[in-house]
Amino acid sequence: MSQFIRCGSCGVEIPEKCVFAQYKRVINSREHFFCCKRCANESQKKQKEES
Repeated sequence: MSQFIRCGSCGVEIPEKCVFAQYKRVINSREHFFCCKRCANESQKKQKEES
């Protein structure tokens, strides 16, 4: 049975085993997973604006 994680920005399901199809970013000392670079950048920008 496949394991999935969800994009931290748009909520799309990402296969956990597919390390090349996901972006990881550390934001506020926590690791977040994203489906694409755009979602990762948007979430990181949003976190900076909230700080």
